[in-house]
Amino acid sequence: MILATKSHQAETFETQLMVDIDLGILGADREGFCRYDNAIREDYSGVPWPAYCSARAAVLRSFVDREPIYHTREPPAQFESAARENIVWKLNELEL
Repeated sequence: MILATKSHQAETFETQLMVDIDLGILGADREGFCRYDNAIREDYSGVPWPAYCSARAAVLRSFVDREPIYHTREPPAQFESAARENIVWKLNELEL
């Protein structure tokens, strides 16, 4: 199940739930999402900004292009909406 969080793809309900938990931060309030996003940038601080923006945008785009983002019905509907809003907000920042 842990390995599924790398690809964010899952077959079984249990693994889908694990992936949804991993992606839960995408649906956090903006402040929580920003803390998470800043930590991601810190992890990749050695990557030049243009390359980071391109790669990070591709990852985020892969989530926003999914319908729905979450595999299970466990996350409340507002998580889906908040995740989409956070991702689009960040994509606008990265793609300037």
